[in-house]
Amino acid sequence: MWNDTDRNNQTLKSLQSILSHGRLANTGYVSILPVDQGIEHTAEASFAPNPLYFDQENIVKPAIEGGCNAVASTFGVLASVARKYAHRIPFIVKINHNEPLSYPNSYDKIMFGSVKEA
Repeated sequence: MWNDTDRNNQTLKSLQSILSHGRLANTGYVSILPVDQGIEHTAEASFAPNPLYFDQENIVKPAIEGGCNAVASTFGVLASVARKYAHRIPFIVKINHNEPLSYPNSYDKIMFGSVKEA
């Protein structure tokens, strides 16, 4: 599927890592746990019923235990747990976010990191 592509080798390696990881490895299907609500909707609104999930490790652990192909979350969350978990599950980093705190809302995406940093 990627034979005739202009994607660089690191990108292809990352895609292969996702496709060949977890309980759906090498099936052509992926199961990705996306958790980015802490910025877009405030952590309190998202995690107040389950305060254990304020801990960034508890965002990555269920993805590993569930056999997901990857975990997708914010730049800060994944950066804070990368040394401990990046070798255990592929990360998909969300580097931009809506910023809902200002009035009126402008819906401009704010970059919290660069592709190179990710």
